[in-house]
Amino acid sequence: MKYIIDHDLHNHSLVSPCSRDSRQSKEAILAYALTNNYSLIGLSDHLWPDTRDQIWSYLEDLPQSNRCRFLKGAEVEMHMSGDVVIYDNELEKVDYYILALTHVHLLGYVTDPAKAPLSVEATAQYVKERIYKALSMDLPFERVGLAHITWIPQPAGHHITECLALFSDQEWEDIFGKIANLGMGVELNLRPLDYSPEQLPQVLRPYQIAKKMGCKFYLGGDAHHPEDFTQNRVEKFQAVIDLLDLTEDDKWEFVKQNRI
Repeated sequence: MKYIIDHDLHNHSLVSPCSRDSRQSKEAILAYALTNNYSLIGLSDHLWPDTRDQIWSYLEDLPQSNRCRFLKGAEVEMHMSGDVVIYDNELEKVDYYILALTHVHLLGYVTDPAKAPLSVEATAQYVKERIYKALSMDLPFERVGLAHITWIPQPAGHHITECLALFSDQEWEDIFGKIANLGMGVELNLRPLDYSPEQLPQVLRPYQIAKKMGCKFYLGGDAHHPEDFTQNRVEKFQAVIDLLDLTEDDKWEFVKQNRI
């Protein structure tokens, strides 16, 4: 059976500093899910040091529907020290985590300002190191998703494909082989129409290799504003599903276990 668009686990609300949009409420997020007949939706605000208290408070009493389960999530970073910023007393506060390893533009938190700006070559190497470091940690990977692995902010004048080209097929195979063994989900946050015919193969390549290595996928739109829900979101999900020829067998087990 073709991969069904029945969920979206990557959504930000008004408490995320990158949103701060009063319209982007948890009620609006649930409404987006119901409008599109999803059976599972998630709220995954950035768990940055200065947002933690707000996030835990806002996650309380998420609205629910008998047609769609609303899960508590959080998007977490790997600090430039190499530590994933999840504290022991927080591990059970949410249903799932999204791990972002590509936010290299966050100077002073993810990237040492003394090393910025990173070149394309240095960016690729840094992201590789962060991925391998994270996959060696003791994390509840069965409920951890890997966020937007092909979205890597680039130095001015460079395109993301220049960075992705510096990952060999063998490196991607090693990375995604580990991810598959850990039971971690791989996020589909790719908008194919954003790329030219020349660029798209390089952006698709990691996901194609992930599929070959047995990884399982979940959908994550990374919405920050209500407009993000109406800009052909479902069509973009469908486009990447079609390009990768995904079926329900390719869906992350966490999604299957939690959807209504």
